[in-house]
Amino acid sequence: MISISAPGKIMLSGEWSVLEKGNSCIVLAVNKRVFAEIKEAEKITIKLTDFNITTSAVLSGIKLQFDSSDERLGFTKHAIETALNYIQSKGLRIKKFSL
Repeated sequence: MISISAPGKIMLSGEWSVLEKGNSCIVLAVNKRVFAEIKEAEKITIKLTDFNITTSAVLSGIKLQFDSSDERLGFTKHAIETALNYIQSKGLRIKKFSL
């Protein structure tokens, strides 16, 4: 199992300006963290405790299809597919996981 955490932040002003080269934004730290644990599993499952969501998924290449239609899974789906794309680009084998 791999466990990670990352600190929270709030972009107070200029969120979109950072997409243009040379621009900046005002960022504030907050007293919150995000935590994640991932491990190899027999099938793909995602559990988002804070949102009371548990779902399984099917993987086709690097695209996920969740069993749940909950719209709040959109960011999670994109983040996982981005990570899977990176893993695949490094020539590594993608395994089933529980996150």
